[in-house]
Amino acid sequence: MNDRPLLNLSGQAKRDRSIILAAFFGFVFLAILAWFGFYPGTMSPDSYEQYEQAKSFRFDAHHPPAMAALWSALLPIKDGPQPMLILQIGLYFTCWFLLFKTFWSSGQHRLAIAVGLCSLAPFCLNFVGVIWKDVHNALPWFFVAIIAIFFPPKTKLSIVLLLVALWYGWMVRGNAILAVLPLIFLVLHRTERKMITTGGMVAIAFALFFVGKTIVHDVMLQPSHSDPYSRAMVHDLAGIRHYGGNPTLPPTLVSDNPQLERQLSHYEPGDIKSILFENPDGNILLRKSDPDAMVDLRSAWLASVTGNPLAYARHRLAFSLDFVHVFRGRGYYLREIHFPEPAKEAGVPTAYLMPSKIMQGWPLFWERWPFMQGWFWVLGLIGLGIVGFRLRTVSDGQNLLALSSSGILYLGPHFVFGQAADFRYFYWAIFCVILGAIILLASRSRKRAPEAIQSPS
Repeated sequence: MNDRPLLNLSGQAKRDRSIILAAFFGFVFLAILAWFGFYPGTMSPDSYEQYEQAKSFRFDAHHPPAMAALWSALLPIKDGPQPMLILQIGLYFTCWFLLFKTFWSSGQHRLAIAVGLCSLAPFCLNFVGVIWKDVHNALPWFFVAIIAIFFPPKTKLSIVLLLVALWYGWMVRGNAILAVLPLIFLVLHRTERKMITTGGMVAIAFALFFVGKTIVHDVMLQPSHSDPYSRAMVHDLAGIRHYGGNPTLPPTLVSDNPQLERQLSHYEPGDIKSILFENPDGNILLRKSDPDAMVDLRSAWLASVTGNPLAYARHRLAFSLDFVHVFRGRGYYLREIHFPEPAKEAGVPTAYLMPSKIMQGWPLFWERWPFMQGWFWVLGLIGLGIVGFRLRTVSDGQNLLALSSSGILYLGPHFVFGQAADFRYFYWAIFCVILGAIILLASRSRKRAPEAIQSPS
């Protein structure tokens, strides 16, 4: 019997281990570069609000408090955004390393290299260091999807931990309420298990998500009342008025804003800043924490929508076109490197100037390319859904359907309740499309692989 093939296989295995180890250190190096590029963590106004909540451990419901609670737990390490930055960068490059390791180990070397390079893609890298709840939704879900698809969990503990990670991503974004269902399916489904059984398990897990939210959100964190949709409703009133409707204006809003008619006239379809934050006639004041004022606003909003359906539809269509970046020159990517005054007030250190400029310039260099526009990723989700439906009887097709439906269910509420046409809202959709493309490329690579050569006797 010839032992040479066994020796060759052993040598190849050693080379593969060496390359995977080198890749690990390569991703660590990239993580260090990202640290300097994003340091101390890119902060938006939302970030500063949640930072203050994390420091005081007093929350309001406008920003779901789960992220601020996690931030608060990390503050003993370092008072500032740095611990969150380490967490985000570490999770991001861990995901890409796991994908690289999977494909290199299976002999799909070209796909492994492509995956490694994808970690530097501007549409993936641009938000990694932004301390945003959108990132805290997308990155844990990205990690869970990778594990569920390529490293199926075999123990109850691993399944529970993956569900907890999904639950956290679900807690930090209100519009993620239905988008998590296909991901729970990914974690729980097995080929030998009947669909009806998996469906029942998904329903139970989803119910437990609400139980967990009640315990953590309502009992433990107890955020003060703040209506997260109040700004969207005011923006809708302005849009209805702009497109020829006659919106019902809530008395409390009128009394708080004597120039409300003029303030609403500065409406822009894709940007609430035009009326709420950068209004030439003064920003519109909202009593987000006053339940009675919010009931008044919701009643007026509902009456305005039902009484002016055509104007409302035109407003929402205009917003949707802006949201997917149709006929639009650019989107929002890293926004400003820092907001100087809030940073100074919060005691957040300044960025490393040159690395930060490079990190911000990288996505902006590509901003006019299709992959930096929302419509590109919407089409990608639809394409994944079509291919997944055709392959629905096999595991690859089911994974594609799960990713596609999760991305669509995540984006869907933005078309109805969206307030700003920010590219950041596509972050989870981007990861869905990328994972779907990887699944298809891996399947194609397996089909093209030569048949295994039998050892000569």
